[in-house]
Amino acid sequence: MSSEPWEEYVRKYKGRIQEVISAFETAYLKIGFTGQLIENKDQVAFSLLKDDLADEYSLQGVWSYASGYKQGMLLIHPNGSFYAEYDVVKPHPSKKQWFVEAITVWGDKSSIKSEPKLLPAVE
Repeated sequence: MSSEPWEEYVRKYKGRIQEVISAFETAYLKIGFTGQLIENKDQVAFSLLKDDLADEYSLQGVWSYASGYKQGMLLIHPNGSFYAEYDVVKPHPSKKQWFVEAITVWGDKSSIKSEPKLLPAVE
């Protein structure tokens, strides 16, 4: 059985992918939400994006809503840096003046950071 070209990259970055998912969940709970942010953690469509200038590939993962619209994404570059974003689209649980659009997670080989993307709530 032949494998997809991106499968090697998924194996290579498996630990980082899990760390990013964990960072999403930790940030979600830190805001004050309960439950899980990502219910379909394993339902990610992976692909490779080529940087023609560097002649290297980055791994891209996309989570989608049932409607097909993008719900979240992860991009891991060959140098170990990465960026990820996942939709929350809910009012802030304790700060009613804010609406939580998404959570972003980014970092490199040695660090992971996260923060919510907040919008002023509509009155």
